[in-house]
Amino acid sequence: ATMTIGKLYCNQATNTFNYDLSGGQDITVPSDPTSGYQNLTLSGSGIKKLLGSVSVKNNYTLNPLATLNSNGFSLTNP
Repeated sequence: ATMTIGKLYCNQATNTFNYDLSGGQDITVPSDPTSGYQNLTLSGSGIKKLLGSVSVKNNYTLNPLATLNSNGFSLTNP
């Protein structure tokens, strides 16, 4: 479920965030001032849906059983 309170900070250099449940998941936009994930992995199975545009600063992995639904937003990985 999407977070309803609090903030998500993902900008630490060693930070890897995994959306790895079986089934659908919503990808939360980080609250960092330079919003983006350091490392992001989408695995498990099901559709992983963007809730806003996000950037991944280092490693982005989309494993075969998971799919990304951009939901009209962008996911960038320079």
